[in-house]
Amino acid sequence: VFSHKLQAPVETNELNETKLPEMLDYRYFLEETDDFDN
Repeated sequence: VFSHKLQAPVETNELNETKLPEMLDYRYFLEETDDFDN
């Protein structure tokens, strides 16, 4: 039970780590395209 409790935060951290770079890359892509249009 104790190991199962530790497992939940790790899974959420993995999801955040995988989603965060995608969000940052997407934001960077939008900034790059805006600069390109200007």
